[in-house]
Amino acid sequence: MLVRSAVARLRTPLLKMVVVMLAVAVVAPAAAVATPLDNLDLTLILESQGSGGPLLLVAGQLPEGTQLPAEIVLPVPEDSTIQWAGEIIGTTIEEDIPVEASLESRDGVSVVVFTLEQSRVGQVEVTFPGSVSPVEGDVLSGGFAVSAADDIEAVRLAIAVPPSAQAAELPENTLTAQGPQGFTYYYQEIGPVSSGDPLEYSMQYRQIAMAPASGAGQPASGEVPPLLIILIGVAIAGGALVIFATQSRARAARAEDAGLEGAEAVAIAHDDDFDDDVVVEDPVEASVPQETDPEPAPDPEPAPSVPASSGWLTPQRILITVAVILLGVVLAVILGSQQGQVGVTDISDGWVSQRISTASADSASEFHIHILCDCPPEVEAAKIFDALRQVPGVAYAALDTSTLHLRVQYDPAAVDEATIAALLHRAGYLP
Repeated sequence: MLVRSAVARLRTPLLKMVVVMLAVAVVAPAAAVATPLDNLDLTLILESQGSGGPLLLVAGQLPEGTQLPAEIVLPVPEDSTIQWAGEIIGTTIEEDIPVEASLESRDGVSVVVFTLEQSRVGQVEVTFPGSVSPVEGDVLSGGFAVSAADDIEAVRLAIAVPPSAQAAELPENTLTAQGPQGFTYYYQEIGPVSSGDPLEYSMQYRQIAMAPASGAGQPASGEVPPLLIILIGVAIAGGALVIFATQSRARAARAEDAGLEGAEAVAIAHDDDFDDDVVVEDPVEASVPQETDPEPAPDPEPAPSVPASSGWLTPQRILITVAVILLGVVLAVILGSQQGQVGVTDISDGWVSQRISTASADSASEFHIHILCDCPPEVEAAKIFDALRQVPGVAYAALDTSTLHLRVQYDPAAVDEATIAALLHRAGYLP
């Protein structure tokens, strides 16, 4: 059945049951006649661009040969709000014809009714309370329940799950298909059904964090990594300490050359204004009158000489310390930059992920794969990543080891979802 997709307002074969296009209207009686449906398609899109929340698409096809205009009756959940209704004409949304529709109750069944004049395919998009409800923790339940308004030959019930979510529990006999923009469609096909039969479908899912789109493990453009700031700070501090120690040793050497000892030498060793040409006169000696033949005074005990540098602080030791610190910071930067680099695998929270290439990752698709060997998914993931590396434009891949859902992010300008799916099919990971 040909329907409108509220994910991106683009039509997709995944929402079809039978493709029917009618471009020429036939001459019809003045009054529209209600006609039972030949096919019915109900798809709950958990996230839609149009309304932001869950949106239920209900599309119906009238039998071949039905004269137009004809009234179409589409079942919807109770308390529904109509977002759009119209005729599906062709393969582009511009060809669709919006119509006025009314929400009614017929034989206890909530329905939307409108008239088809140019096509035998009609669709209504509605929102309704209770489409999504919490279950436990981060697990949610999404679904719908309606009743058939007429006898219908074939019915398809579907739920479209966005890339930001993953299935937690599925009903029996559920089929899976991939849709545009990374949506996964879970559906059942039933029929025939009789008027008043319940049409129900629901599933449990959980919201998940998306993998980095690009540059995983790398700083954003213009952003300075914190480790680089630390590295620069350590280098500046080390250089300042070396300069300080070198100047201190130079002043001490100049004081020793001037013949100063004790406290005077220490004071001068820490005085930047010391002048080598200034001779300091002993004030005691200057105040004592000089005799012609003074008696020789006993030699004073020699004052301790000024050390080349005080304590542990020497330029050599400072340089060694700074070098060790810089080496540690450099190693931390190198190890930190490994995360998210091309070819480096990361395993965390049940996901095995790898940066496949440096391509941009503006689009994402999700695939339910099959493991080829009797081995843990973590082991097979490496082979899957190697296979994806053969496709230029694939940027990032992550495998959920519990559900075997493979999320692939890629550059849509270089590759598309069909090419990736074909590769996975050839490699045996898709049926």
